[in-house]
Amino acid sequence: MTKKARIFIVLSLFISLILWPGMFLVEKVKLKNQVLNFEDCLQSLEGKVVLGAPEQCIFKSKNLASQDEPKVFIKDETNVKIKSFFLDSDGENLIIKGENLARVEIWGKQGNKKNLWGQAVLASENQGSQAWLFKLPKEPILITELFGFGFNQENKLVSEVSFPVAGASSFYQVFWAEPNKRVFGVEPDEEFKLFGGQVGVLNSGDLAVAFEKINQDSRCPTGVYCVSAGQVSARFKVYFADQLPLSVVLSLDPENPELALFQDKDYSIQLVSVLPFPSKNKEIEPNDYQTFLRIQR
Repeated sequence: MTKKARIFIVLSLFISLILWPGMFLVEKVKLKNQVLNFEDCLQSLEGKVVLGAPEQCIFKSKNLASQDEPKVFIKDETNVKIKSFFLDSDGENLIIKGENLARVEIWGKQGNKKNLWGQAVLASENQGSQAWLFKLPKEPILITELFGFGFNQENKLVSEVSFPVAGASSFYQVFWAEPNKRVFGVEPDEEFKLFGGQVGVLNSGDLAVAFEKINQDSRCPTGVYCVSAGQVSARFKVYFADQLPLSVVLSLDPENPELALFQDKDYSIQLVSVLPFPSKNKEIEPNDYQTFLRIQR
């Protein structure tokens, strides 16, 4: 045998040893008469979507009549999703950033109930990256959580995100509070204080009270002799979880104590006191007034 023949045989054996395992793997993958079962893959697939687990998962084979190479179709919605949910700089619109979504809905939660606010509008799209817009309601809505739901072309829910705020008073503060005005979370039977423009919100999200202004203050000033004690009345805006808001005037009048109380079907609001008290030589500025209230169930 010539030297060239011997070299050719050695090289052929060497190449066969290298390629043989790969040929075996290819044959395993290209098994005929099989279909892939996803039962063993669901946990891995869930892990891939949620936790970033490895891309592949293990399948089981079952005999079928098909002679074709099996084709794996994994319904992967990782490219159809909501990425972020925030309020624009003007405080007028909710912005939802997402990818390849067909529809976005906004839902608010109060207690154990979720209510549909409406559908967001697709404002811009570039190579699948989207910006959806939802105009914030002008009147406060009492909620404890806010969600964005994203749907694919088949109208199936594929993505959900919650607005990064929790609690009824926090939502009121972020969405509807007047500039530099505080919103306080309160509990039933707890006395709380409000300056003009401030709001007290039940932590349950059932009711909120906003102090708007003093309507009149005819109380007899300290150091002055008066025929009657006079009265003071204040105007409030009351917000509910399940009905339209109301404007309410509460008064402290010794002759008509019932005027200090507003009664709803579930709650009552009592005006406890108004400070400061008038004095003989000092006029009270509107912004100096503070009201003390109590909400009872």
